[in-house]
Amino acid sequence: MKRVRNKPLAMLLAVLMVLLMVPAAFAEGGTEANRTDPLDFTSETASEDKLDAEGWKWDASKKTLTLNGLRLETEAGIAINLPADATINVTGDNYVKANGVATTSSDKSAGIEFAGAATITSDSKGTLKAYGCSDASCTNSYGIYYTAGELKINGDVILEAYGGAAKEYSFGIRSNHDHGALTISGNAQVNAYGGAAGSQSSYGILSGALTITGDAQVVAEGGEADFISAGIGTYQSLTLEGSAIIEAQGGKAIPANTSYDGYSYGIYNYGGSAYTSTIGGSAEVKASAG
Repeated sequence: MKRVRNKPLAMLLAVLMVLLMVPAAFAEGGTEANRTDPLDFTSETASEDKLDAEGWKWDASKKTLTLNGLRLETEAGIAINLPADATINVTGDNYVKANGVATTSSDKSAGIEFAGAATITSDSKGTLKAYGCSDASCTNSYGIYYTAGELKINGDVILEAYGGAAKEYSFGIRSNHDHGALTISGNAQVNAYGGAAGSQSSYGILSGALTITGDAQVVAEGGEADFISAGIGTYQSLTLEGSAIIEAQGGKAIPANTSYDGYSYGIYNYGGSAYTSTIGGSAEVKASAG
């Protein structure tokens, strides 16, 4: 019996085998990045629309960045840098990752940085993932960092913020030392994770006054740290209302030497008795130390 060969099929299979052997540049989550240059709008006065090409559009007059399918991974220290009073409107699935290494105590790597008060929102369950650097030589790593004012996360947005492994600090979401407020409301879902922190602390969230209302859901976890690991840290009051749910988990705190202690908290309030924690409505909180 003669063997019948299908030459077109054989050629197609050969091409597929070659393609499978060619390595591709894939970003976080196994999806190929569509942009490698950072986005810096802190002094940008012109609007720009790259929704079709790269999944983003900047409205300079409204200070609004619209994301729909952005996959940004950059070797810069900050992947997206936004001015005060900026808004990110999220549609579809998006992620940003900064691989640039922060080498001194004053340096930082962040997926997103706001220069002041800001809003992250969505009306269509858009997803945004933000990553700071994760490298043995990275000093400070933050998923989201804001320098002042209040950060509002609301609507139907699904937000994930990751601090990577760092020598000193690793936070999922962090306000600067003026302790800006954080308000999470509506149907927002926020997952914030601190990575392993070598000589200092790891938090899922660190903010000033923290308010979580409506049907918002928050998961915050600290990673292994030398000094403090906490799911949530606040410098002012914590308010939980409506049907909101918080799950806060501190990681292991393992001091490098015996000259000081390590501490792990589900929720840690720096202000102590000077500030209150309020739980109202049918809100729930689950907090545990590592």
